[in-house]
Amino acid sequence: MCPVSLGEAQAPGGPGVVLVRVDVEVPGSDQVVVTSADGSRTETHAIAFTRTDTASLSDRAWVSATSGWNGVNRDASVEGKPLTLGRAAGATVYPKGAGARAVSQIVYVCLGST
Repeated sequence: MCPVSLGEAQAPGGPGVVLVRVDVEVPGSDQVVVTSADGSRTETHAIAFTRTDTASLSDRAWVSATSGWNGVNRDASVEGKPLTLGRAAGATVYPKGAGARAVSQIVYVCLGST
Protein backbone atom coordinates (compact mmCIF):
# COMPACT_ATOMS: atom_id res chain seq x y z
CA MET A 1 0.00 0.00 0.00
CA CYS A 2 1.14 3.49 -0.79
CA PRO A 3 -0.25 6.10 1.64
CA VAL A 4 -1.46 9.12 -0.28
CA SER A 5 -2.26 12.27 1.67
CA LEU A 6 -5.21 14.17 0.25
CA GLY A 7 -5.19 17.04 2.73
CA GLU A 8 -8.16 19.35 3.18
CA ALA A 9 -10.26 21.03 0.52
CA GLN A 10 -12.32 24.16 0.23
CA ALA A 11 -15.62 23.43 -1.51
CA PRO A 12 -16.79 26.07 -4.05
CA GLY A 13 -19.90 26.86 -1.98
CA GLY A 14 -18.09 27.04 1.36
CA PRO A 15 -15.84 25.02 3.64
CA GLY A 16 -15.96 21.23 3.48
CA VAL A 17 -14.02 18.36 4.94
CA VAL A 18 -12.25 15.76 2.83
CA LEU A 19 -10.90 12.43 4.00
CA VAL A 20 -7.39 13.33 5.09
CA ARG A 21 -5.60 10.06 4.35
CA VAL A 22 -6.29 6.95 2.32
CA ASP A 23 -4.15 3.93 1.60
CA VAL A 24 -4.32 2.72 -2.00
CA GLU A 25 -2.31 0.53 -4.28
CA VAL A 26 -0.71 2.71 -6.95
CA PRO A 27 -1.93 2.51 -9.64
CA GLY A 28 -5.42 2.14 -8.22
CA SER A 29 -8.42 4.07 -7.06
CA ASP A 30 -10.38 4.85 -3.93
CA GLN A 31 -13.50 6.74 -2.98
CA VAL A 32 -13.56 9.97 -1.03
CA VAL A 33 -16.64 11.12 0.85
CA VAL A 34 -17.07 14.89 1.04
CA THR A 35 -19.49 16.39 3.56
CA SER A 36 -20.51 20.04 3.86
CA ALA A 37 -19.56 21.85 7.05
CA ASP A 38 -23.19 21.86 8.25
CA GLY A 39 -23.66 18.17 7.39
CA SER A 40 -26.56 18.82 5.02
CA ARG A 41 -24.81 17.56 1.88
CA THR A 42 -22.59 14.54 1.25
CA GLU A 43 -20.99 13.49 -2.04
CA THR A 44 -18.86 10.48 -2.93
CA HIS A 45 -16.10 10.87 -5.52
CA ALA A 46 -13.83 8.23 -7.06
CA ILE A 47 -10.19 9.28 -7.33
CA ALA A 48 -7.77 7.39 -9.58
CA PHE A 49 -4.09 7.24 -8.63
CA THR A 50 -1.59 6.60 -11.40
CA ARG A 51 2.16 6.47 -11.67
CA THR A 52 3.90 8.94 -13.91
CA ASP A 53 7.22 8.63 -15.62
CA THR A 54 10.03 9.82 -13.43
CA ALA A 55 13.32 11.33 -14.43
CA SER A 56 16.46 11.67 -12.42
CA LEU A 57 17.78 15.20 -12.00
CA SER A 58 21.22 13.90 -12.97
CA ASP A 59 19.75 13.15 -16.44
CA ARG A 60 18.64 16.76 -16.86
CA ALA A 61 20.77 19.76 -17.76
CA TRP A 62 21.40 22.13 -14.90
CA VAL A 63 21.55 25.89 -15.32
CA SER A 64 24.58 26.12 -13.06
CA ALA A 65 26.43 23.95 -10.58
CA THR A 66 29.11 24.87 -8.07
CA SER A 67 30.73 22.79 -5.38
CA GLY A 68 32.82 23.75 -2.39
CA TRP A 69 35.53 21.41 -3.65
CA ASN A 70 36.35 19.58 -6.88
CA GLY A 71 33.21 20.40 -8.92
CA VAL A 72 29.87 18.58 -9.28
CA ASN A 73 29.57 15.13 -10.88
CA ARG A 74 26.56 13.39 -12.38
CA ASP A 75 25.94 9.89 -11.01
CA ALA A 76 29.26 9.87 -9.13
CA SER A 77 30.81 11.36 -6.01
CA VAL A 78 33.11 14.38 -6.22
CA GLU A 79 35.98 11.87 -6.30
CA GLY A 80 34.38 10.07 -9.28
CA LYS A 81 33.41 7.03 -7.18
CA PRO A 82 29.90 5.49 -6.86
CA LEU A 83 27.41 7.59 -4.84
CA THR A 84 27.39 5.89 -1.44
CA LEU A 85 25.74 6.65 1.90
CA GLY A 86 26.94 4.85 5.00
CA ARG A 87 30.08 2.87 5.65
CA ALA A 88 31.29 -0.68 5.02
CA ALA A 89 28.62 -3.41 5.25
CA GLY A 90 25.78 -0.94 5.96
CA ALA A 91 26.51 1.29 2.96
CA THR A 92 23.93 1.91 0.24
CA VAL A 93 25.12 2.66 -3.31
CA TYR A 94 22.90 4.81 -5.52
CA PRO A 95 23.18 4.64 -9.33
CA LYS A 96 21.70 8.14 -9.93
CA GLY A 97 22.32 11.49 -8.30
CA ALA A 98 24.74 14.39 -8.04
CA GLY A 99 28.02 14.31 -6.19
CA ALA A 100 28.91 17.59 -4.48
CA ARG A 101 30.55 18.80 -1.28
CA ALA A 102 29.22 21.17 1.36
CA VAL A 103 28.67 24.77 0.26
CA SER A 104 27.39 23.61 -3.14
CA GLN A 105 24.56 24.79 -5.34
CA ILE A 106 22.90 23.08 -8.32
CA VAL A 107 20.25 25.10 -10.17
CA TYR A 108 17.63 23.52 -12.49
CA VAL A 109 14.75 24.93 -14.51
CA CYS A 110 11.79 22.72 -13.59
CA LEU A 111 8.91 24.18 -15.60
CA GLY A 112 7.25 21.98 -18.19
CA SER A 113 9.75 19.85 -20.07
CA THR A 114 12.60 22.39 -20.04
